[in-house]
Amino acid sequence: MMKPQAIVSTRFEQKTMNPPTRWLPVSAALLALASSLAPSCAELEAAPVPTIPRTATVIPTDPRRVGALEHWTRPYNVVWDSPSKDSLDSMPLSGRRGAGANVWVQDGSIWLYLAHNGAYDEQGRLLKLGCVRITPVDCRLGDAGFRQELDLATGAIVNQQDDFKVSLWFTGETLVFESTSANPRTLMAYEKAFLPGALHNEQVHDLDAA
Repeated sequence: MMKPQAIVSTRFEQKTMNPPTRWLPVSAALLALASSLAPSCAELEAAPVPTIPRTATVIPTDPRRVGALEHWTRPYNVVWDSPSKDSLDSMPLSGRRGAGANVWVQDGSIWLYLAHNGAYDEQGRLLKLGCVRITPVDCRLGDAGFRQELDLATGAIVNQQDDFKVSLWFTGETLVFESTSANPRTLMAYEKAFLPGALHNEQVHDLDAA
């Protein structure tokens, strides 16, 4: 049984050590072509060295750390100056390990559809996990001066109405909601689960915004 294996091994080594002679002209032609196309040392020294802005290599993970940093993606941020009609006009928000949400402003409130890429039902449909509605008291989002921005550098969504500002982003699998205002404000939060057997499970919470 060992003799056939030795013969196969010997033949393989012979093919490796002695390639067919018809390959040699092709290899020589390729080397000649590559030499003619390659730039000379003088051309390489005279060529300008491309520079990359330092800000292009810095991607903050927390929107609060951005400050005055002008990221190269800022001109491409998605900015809306009017509220959405429904969830079809929402902005995407992505976290790690499949966590995500759809965010939009409608009827003076911030709406969120919570999602996960593993939330399939028995029919193989990818469903939303639930809905959250956050409404600031004495401040109607979507009026004149409203602004909603998807920051590509941080992956955050920022809603602003006058002095009231809301930032949403994912840190890992956790969705962070941060609101700031010149004066203390009260937020009304509604949540509704879309899980089977809990379609009518709705809870209301009072939140205080600093």
